[in-house]
Amino acid sequence: MAKVVGQYGGSYMSHMRNESNQLLEAIRETIHIGDAAGIPSHVFHLKAAGEENWPLMKEAIALIQNARDRGLDVTADIYP
Repeated sequence: MAKVVGQYGGSYMSHMRNESNQLLEAIRETIHIGDAAGIPSHVFHLKAAGEENWPLMKEAIALIQNARDRGLDVTADIYP
């Protein structure tokens, strides 16, 4: 479906399926969908739910930055 969206100049925006113990996998999935379709991808409300998952945020941001460093158009937003 994302490939069709790309044909019309769209992007993939995800309120990811998991923001707790599978946060990193969910970010990888979001990045993969955008990359495979050749479209920008965006993570809505990036966070690590649950105090035990807070340490994942450093790697979560690194995954996004790494994708950007590879030339992918990946963004995220965080609310206070």
